[in-house]
Amino acid sequence: MRYRYALVLLLASCGLQQVETGPHCVIQRDADGSIHRSSTAVRHFKERTGYRAGRPGYVVDHIVPLCACGRDDPSNMQWQRADSAKAKDRLEREQCRGMREGISDSP
Repeated sequence: MRYRYALVLLLASCGLQQVETGPHCVIQRDADGSIHRSSTAVRHFKERTGYRAGRPGYVVDHIVPLCACGRDDPSNMQWQRADSAKAKDRLEREQCRGMREGISDSP
């Protein structure tokens, strides 16, 4: 309990409000409710892949979505075509909503 309280205080001091915990992860959310993403991790991914300024027609995608306890780390990032990313994001939002509500049919 003491650890959870300390975690909430730490996240609040960084501008993060809500914390969802699952059996194996903590999901950090910004004040507007969106999942917190590390701009440093994205910058490192772009540098490692040689596209420091971004890749035209592509977006940085998390292979395992953050809402499904995927790591916000370059090892969990990939370049994905922007049009494909929209479809994947839509599916991930549905699956993650189901996970939060306890009705997910994902493996």
